[in-house]
Amino acid sequence: YNFISYDIGVQMVEIYNEKVRDLLSSDILSKRLGIWNTSLPNSLAVPDASLHQVNSITDVLEFM
Repeated sequence: YNFISYDIGVQMVEIYNEKVRDLLSSDILSKRLGIWNTSLPNSLAVPDASLHQVNSITDVLEFM
């Protein structure tokens, strides 16, 4: 059988006073984050923000 498997992750960041902050980081003094343009139109990425794997909408809501 052929099937497709997806891994889904969540990142949450805040931009305040021109600083990007990782809202899911356990490190209080987290490193400075940058925002990158991607090859997709109107798409941005924050590659150094922490990424947490989720399996359901409930998992996402727990992070929020």
